[in-house]
This record gives sequence, structure tokens and C-alpha cells, in this order.
Amino acid sequence: MKRFSRKQLAVATLALLEKHSLKEVLPVLAEAIIKEKRTNEVEVITREIGNQLLQKKGQLTGTIETVFPLTEKLNEEIEHLLKNITEAKSIHLKHIINKKLVGGFKVETPTIEIDASLARPLHQLNSIA
Repeated sequence: MKRFSRKQLAVATLALLEKHSLKEVLPVLAEAIIKEKRTNEVEVITREIGNQLLQKKGQLTGTIETVFPLTEKLNEEIEHLLKNITEAKSIHLKHIINKKLVGGFKVETPTIEIDASLARPLHQLNSIA
């Protein structure tokens, strides 16, 4: 049996999503991953699907973590920053409240991660002391 590359799986998934619903495509993708014994690669395959979505359709997906809900203006500024960095045409971020960040924000997408939180530098200072 031929083993498909992550990129091939991602491209095939996007092609299926053009004609079928996510609810129909997910079981097919899951079956392919299980059949090829690649369950330990689910996160990497998911990232590759996101990467292909950006390359082929200009859509960037990901998560943004903040301590408090973002204002409309700040959300627009972060999306503008991401569009400039990735050249995405559209941005779709799932917002997560994370009190451990102390302040700032953290963005994770298939192609870029930005940690502009206060937790990281405070953790670094704490490890030095």
C-alpha cells in the first residue's frame, strides 16, 4: 500500500472539502491516518492542512490566547500584523482566555507563532533568579 505524504493528505483533504462538508471529510481523513498507522502525526498533518489552506486559498487559521477578551481595534491590529507577515487574505482565529499569560497575547497558526505575553519574560526572569 502506498504511503501518502503529509502534503498529499492535506491537499486531498482540501479537495474533498471543496465538494463535501467537514462532517463528511473528517471520518475519511481519520480513516486514512489510522489505516497508515500515523496517529502520532495528527498534529503535524493538521498543521500541514492549515499551511496548504494558506498557500492555496490565502486563509490563515489558528488560535489567539489573551487574559481578557480583545477589543475590536486590538483584534484588527493583530489580524493586520498576521496578514502582513503571512500575506493571508483572510484570518480566522479561535479566541481562548488564558489567565496564565498575565498580559499580552499569544498566537499560534500552522505557519507562525507569536508569544507577546508577559508570562514568558516573567518565567525567564524567575529561572535566572
